[in-house]
Amino acid sequence: MNVAGDEPPERNDRRHVGESSHDPGVDYRTPAQRDRDRILQSSALRRLADVTQVVAPMEGHAFHNRLTHTIKVAQIAKRLAQRLLLQNDPELVKAHGGLDPDAVEAASLAHDLGHPPFGHVAEQLLDRLLQERGLEDGFEGNAQSFRIITKLAIRSERHPGLNLTRATLDASMKYPWQRHPADVKFGAYRTETKDFQFARALDSPGDRSLDAEIMDWADDIAYSVHDLEDFYKAGLLPLHDLTQSREIRERFLQETRDRWLLAGLLAAEDEFVPYAEAFHRVMDELPPITEAFMGTTVQRARLRTVTSFSHHLYSRSVQLSETPDGPHLDIPENIRAEVTMLKELTWHYVIHQPGLATLQHGQKRIIGGLFHIYADAMESGDLDIFPQRYQAALIETADEGARLRMVTDTIATMTDQEAQRTHARLTGRRLGSLTDSIPY
Repeated sequence: MNVAGDEPPERNDRRHVGESSHDPGVDYRTPAQRDRDRILQSSALRRLADVTQVVAPMEGHAFHNRLTHTIKVAQIAKRLAQRLLLQNDPELVKAHGGLDPDAVEAASLAHDLGHPPFGHVAEQLLDRLLQERGLEDGFEGNAQSFRIITKLAIRSERHPGLNLTRATLDASMKYPWQRHPADVKFGAYRTETKDFQFARALDSPGDRSLDAEIMDWADDIAYSVHDLEDFYKAGLLPLHDLTQSREIRERFLQETRDRWLLAGLLAAEDEFVPYAEAFHRVMDELPPITEAFMGTTVQRARLRTVTSFSHHLYSRSVQLSETPDGPHLDIPENIRAEVTMLKELTWHYVIHQPGLATLQHGQKRIIGGLFHIYADAMESGDLDIFPQRYQAALIETADEGARLRMVTDTIATMTDQEAQRTHARLTGRRLGSLTDSIPY
């Protein structure tokens, strides 16, 4: 297995060379297009269809799951990248480190692969459980995504991971640093240090690539807008009241401001004024939503107008900055504030409610139970309950941290339903049958 040598780093370099040289006469795709296709065909991406975005995919409404969210992020990010390429001088784009819409799309498809079953609630619990056992890196969804594309995803017997280009690996990292004690978010575990260094060779430490900034902004746009759509249609978010009643808006704004102050996100009340103004502006400028969602043709058409209007506004407002050292994107503060407040609607009306809190309590019991079961089995040598792909590695690996990392790999690669069924089976609550499918 060869590793790229001391040549100057290029965007299209792959860490594992000599495995599949690109022959334009046989394969007309660019390197970034090949990256996109490798991720699109991976089982890691397919799994996201049954992984919670905000609420579980099986709730009964057609909520976005991690896969549909990811597809929308990829679409928004690619179109934004294409527009920036068309509207800017090639030399300015080059000064920003270059830009490839296909690499941006590939990174967008990869950015959520590491989310465990049940989403952020499981991510936070696994992080705490690992740190309590002395693994300082803990668990983080973005770092797990990087681990999947560089190590866990299987494409070839000759090398681990998908062997993506340097540009795509770098673009996939919203948080391009490794963990320090104060960090909650970060881009790579220490186990992937060599891959991290390879990906970051084009950039200064701590600075995101232009491709990554585009992916991150597309992520914000996608989930702020589709959560608005999802929860209005489900009757959880009173969009029709918010667009018509300033009193209801003010109640939401006051509670949001108080929560931000309590969390230390604001130093003083007046810092919230631009966000309140942004929220009123959004509610006043949205196409008219005047009643609770009943599913009529008119309502569906107006809702599509709202989402299309929002996507277009928040994408077209972004320009390439005149400072190649970064940040690379110029996002107006009023636009950032609007997107932030749309995300706060989901927190206020959905996440911060007892119904979701009680559901998440049960989800944490499942994840915590699986962690302790697998960790105990690892220590006792009862490895038959692990997926086949991890059993040999657990036997061969003496390092406790590496073995614990495989415990969380086992859990994090499950879907929501696989986690529920596996927990029920391992605890004896539902024994099932010998022929039942189990995670592999």
